Amino acid sequence: MRWEGDVLNDLEVCYNIKVVVGTHPISTKSLDMHTRLGTWADPAWEPLLAPTMADEATRDAYN
Repeated sequence: MRWEGDVLNDLEVCYNIKVVVGTHPISTKSLDMHTRLGTWADPAWEPLLAPTMADEATRDAYN
């Protein structure tokens, strides 16, 4: 299992951008994709995801 820091670093290197966690709610599309892939199944992700998990209506608005 990869640690969240590895994934964030990969995004920064691949796209040459600084990744900032928690800037907006997670969209329904993103939540569905990561649920299917199991990307966020590790409990280490919980503190990073908690501030961005919103209700369904808000997630849908960010699709």
